[in-house]
Amino acid sequence: MDDKKTYEELERELIEAAKSVQLGKYYAHYKHPEMPYQVKGLVIMEEDNAVVVRYASAKNNGVEFVRPLSVWLETVEWQGKTVPRFTLLGGLPARA
Repeated sequence: MDDKKTYEELERELIEAAKSVQLGKYYAHYKHPEMPYQVKGLVIMEEDNAVVVRYASAKNNGVEFVRPLSVWLETVEWQGKTVPRFTLLGGLPARA
């Protein structure tokens, strides 16, 4: 693929992404705000050089997920309102 980015470009993208998603912090998903997720890292998807968010449930962090940063930051229509897909939580979530 000719459109691969340099390591310097990828590093700049990760630094920029960290301004939007805070590592180690807890976020609520709009569908299940009672199940907070902790952001574990920001990484590059090798296939297309997209920045992805690596995260895990605060209640069961044995399984981790990745989601493209662009999708993480989206707003969605939910119950007649436009809401963020993920919302930063103010403190530590209660453990189950």
